[in-house]
Amino acid sequence: MAGSRAVGFGLFWLRLVLGGVLLTHGLFRLVPKLGAQPGEIVIAKGILSSQAGQMVFGGAELFIGALLILGLFVRFALLPVLAYFAAQLVAKVKAGDPLFPQKGASCEEYVFLLGLALGLLLTGPGKFSLQRIFRPPEAGG
Repeated sequence: MAGSRAVGFGLFWLRLVLGGVLLTHGLFRLVPKLGAQPGEIVIAKGILSSQAGQMVFGGAELFIGALLILGLFVRFALLPVLAYFAAQLVAKVKAGDPLFPQKGASCEEYVFLLGLALGLLLTGPGKFSLQRIFRPPEAGG
């Protein structure tokens, strides 16, 4: 029993970290004054650089981050996260950033976040989640 509680707590911790990252990114997109002066940080290019695009993605990151932290619809919420992280990683590699440079780079961040999101997608929300309250009990335990 202690082992399953430790696994549940570990999954909760992973959800908390990834959800916290998404929440802070969403806040910085919606309220640029929190992190820097407007225009100081270029978060996205193309359609996402518009104010409407920033609001849509910022709101989505806030919402998905909250779902992950609460443990609701975790697997469903991770699908757009995986797509976004994978697209960002491919774009950085195509732009010439090495995947694992000696001094570190933003590619490593996307590799780490992509692996974290994929792990949570495969394992699910764990014991310490609101989704467990709504799920029917499993047969045999």
